[in-house]
Amino acid sequence: MLTNDLPRIVDWVCRHCDADPRNASAAIGWLRDDDLTAGVYYEDFTGASITATIAMSPGAVMSKDFLWTIFDYPFNQLGCDKMVALIADANWKSKAMVERMGFTKEAEIANYYPAGEALTIYTITKQQCRFLENNDG
Repeated sequence: MLTNDLPRIVDWVCRHCDADPRNASAAIGWLRDDDLTAGVYYEDFTGASITATIAMSPGAVMSKDFLWTIFDYPFNQLGCDKMVALIADANWKSKAMVERMGFTKEAEIANYYPAGEALTIYTITKQQCRFLENNDG
């Protein structure tokens, strides 16, 4: 079941992916038995793009409804051209997850984090998003 409880989802996502929200403006979560199993919060809407921070519980599967909804919001409701995901280079689990969702690596910023770790920037456009094609991915 979907939920849009912004404080609850932002807190949950941050605990699952060590994120630090700056100005979360919207969030979508997936509940199973009233427990969050997946969530996304959005920041930095520019009119053309928006940044998404996405997390899921270990072993959880994102439902087609959840995937459709998290892409419908920025692309269809807000009219964005692009979604952006910012991921620490060593976070291979998050990188693999967004790649499976269709995001592609657009850039890397060397020495972004204190220990010299790079920041990898992933993006997806509405045209690249397979989850919106038939409302079922």
